[in-house]
Amino acid sequence: MKDNIISELFHTLKRRPELQAVIPMGYTPGLPMLNIRQDNLCVEIPFLRYKVTGEKDRTLVYPVRYVATYLVPEMQMIRFTDLAFTPAAAKVDFNRPVGYFRHQAIAHLNRREYDSLRSETLAALDRVALSMLGQAPEDPADDAALASRMSVIVEPSLYPFYKAISPLFFNKYIGHGQN
Repeated sequence: MKDNIISELFHTLKRRPELQAVIPMGYTPGLPMLNIRQDNLCVEIPFLRYKVTGEKDRTLVYPVRYVATYLVPEMQMIRFTDLAFTPAAAKVDFNRPVGYFRHQAIAHLNRREYDSLRSETLAALDRVALSMLGQAPEDPADDAALASRMSVIVEPSLYPFYKAISPLFFNKYIGHGQN
């Protein structure tokens, strides 16, 4: 099995035919989350929009609208959800921004540094996924590395969406027990 299963999926999402058929243009993947569904490891990938305003650190962030769920390690899509048609999102206006990119925790990073942080985050996801699959030993340092990176890189305005999609992952790796 490959060591970079999650990061490889993430980097090939835009070319995957099953997503090209259902994700409208203009939507981009957010950082994946790991989840156990019916005793299977899955990766949940949120999709959202950004809109450049031309002002520094004022790119608009819109709510997560779609979620693609893949079975790991097969990387077969097993679920596609349009959150606009779920009861939990009944009051969400998907045409109204929820925040701005770049939030305070990453405002000091240039493009290269941000890309490096995203790559490190995906690598940490890979290591945690391999341990969850029993393909690598469980290492608390991998959990700590993933938590430190996810809690920095995910936009706080998206926290409610990440928490709704995967509460256990959110609490362990992003919100660290936040309500």
